[in-house]
Amino acid sequence: MRQSFGMNGRRGGHTVTSNLIYMGSSTAPSALCFDPSTYTIAQFKAFDNNLCFRAGGASYGTALATLRAAMQAGFDVHGLSSDPLLAALPSAANGYSVALGAGSPAARAGNRTLSAPTDYFGRTRPALPDIGAFQSESAPIAQVPPAAPTSVQLK
Repeated sequence: MRQSFGMNGRRGGHTVTSNLIYMGSSTAPSALCFDPSTYTIAQFKAFDNNLCFRAGGASYGTALATLRAAMQAGFDVHGLSSDPLLAALPSAANGYSVALGAGSPAARAGNRTLSAPTDYFGRTRPALPDIGAFQSESAPIAQVPPAAPTSVQLK
């Protein structure tokens, strides 16, 4: 795979926000974060607040080789390219989780209005959402109170 994120269709109105792309050290050097080179920023409703990281450095795209170049073209103005400080490295053992660890720069750095309203597990995102699929400080998933006891034993 040459790029982590691609789009089909030229109509416009695309929204690309609050994505976390992590590429480990074994990722091919030709791998790209995003390649918006055949688009202009005007074709997007939003393209911002994304984090793309590859151990050893990542190329942002073909025409926009760095995050800085992308920002200058209007893409990912609030984007990040730093280590997301994941809770664990993605692997088959953890389902390739990209859950954030303590001190992650992706925490509370997502797009405030265009991030998905819930995370991967269906937990509601707060007003300052995280970048990525996993919200680090969400309400728990459907906490069900314990059933009332059917008997009481007095001592």
